Amino acid sequence: MVFLWDASDDDARVPVLHLGEVWILANYLQDTRLCNRVCDMIIQRYQQKHSWLHPKPLQGIWEHTVLDSPLRRLVTDLTAAYVTPQDIIMFGQQYPTEIIIHLATKFASGETRKAAFSQQDRCKYHIHESGAEKCL
Repeated sequence: MVFLWDASDDDARVPVLHLGEVWILANYLQDTRLCNRVCDMIIQRYQQKHSWLHPKPLQGIWEHTVLDSPLRRLVTDLTAAYVTPQDIIMFGQQYPTEIIIHLATKFASGETRKAAFSQQDRCKYHIHESGAEKCL
């Protein structure tokens, strides 16, 4: 079963919380194209807004995804790119423990650049069928 979601100007009004929920549903239904489209939409949203992801959507993402989930990788990288130390102090207790560990690792290794998220970067958050060509 494949669901199509065409991009439009209305996509900007869809809260990231709901985009995460759509990704979780698409992943459950094994609709990799929709999962990949949602990741691209989240990246696009954060490139436009240059803001960090509030802990509330992260809780739902962590509760409904597996450890090596592409969505978890994406929101961890976006959070590391855009969160400030003041944000962590103010909201740190609301973040999932795993993301705090990932953030600490990224901060310690210096991987917290403001991510440009080129097409090559986006591909690492996509799900590719076994043997399928990558989206590069």
